[in-house]
Amino acid sequence: MANTFLEELGPYSSMIVPETGSAIGSLVYANTQDLTSTALVAVTGGIIPANQQLQFYLAGLGEIGGGYTTGATLGQTNSLFSKGQAAKNQVYVATHIGFELFITGTTDPSVAMGESLASIDQVFSFGTNFSWDLTIGRGNVRTIGTLLDYPGNSGAWASVGDDPSSTGSFPVGAQNGTPGMITRKLATPICFPPLVNVTLTASNGNAFTILAGAGSAYFGVRAILKGALMTAPQG
Repeated sequence: MANTFLEELGPYSSMIVPETGSAIGSLVYANTQDLTSTALVAVTGGIIPANQQLQFYLAGLGEIGGGYTTGATLGQTNSLFSKGQAAKNQVYVATHIGFELFITGTTDPSVAMGESLASIDQVFSFGTNFSWDLTIGRGNVRTIGTLLDYPGNSGAWASVGDDPSSTGSFPVGAQNGTPGMITRKLATPICFPPLVNVTLTASNGNAFTILAGAGSAYFGVRAILKGALMTAPQG
């Protein structure tokens, strides 16, 4: 696993990890990890308001963030990076990212949370209206793409009966992804430098309708990073 990951990083060996002055090629492999983080946005009257932001990875396990009202559990994140900071002498390097979309009725992880599949139209509308960007420390914001462009872990698949008598019936529908599409490779790896805030944000511009009728709920987005924890050289 280590050799495979290091080979994948080969073309970026001379890339400098932000805020450290160290090249990726000088890092020592520790272990392969996926990092997940979840954020919610409120839907009122079936509409997602304009200029909303979802922030990922700023709240570690047990911390409050991402629109939730109590501390995050493993259902929201597996990150131990408090406030989005890797520990001293640690660097997390991600080569792939993806986003899963779902609907929930509560912002409190301390109660039984119900999460349901979003429809094809909802996934398309939400995924195309929200774009994500990356900020490391006080560096420049790097805008990368829409959520729809980066599907996560094949999404959740749902088969729908092809009923000719039902208006708008589809034989098959998929959530943000297709079978075998396990996230998307990044053009440039994302690095979490030691003791530096990393902010991954998804934002929309105009308001848009997401729930039929006057529905009110929360639309959730789960970000998945695939990469490895590395040790930075000391001294």
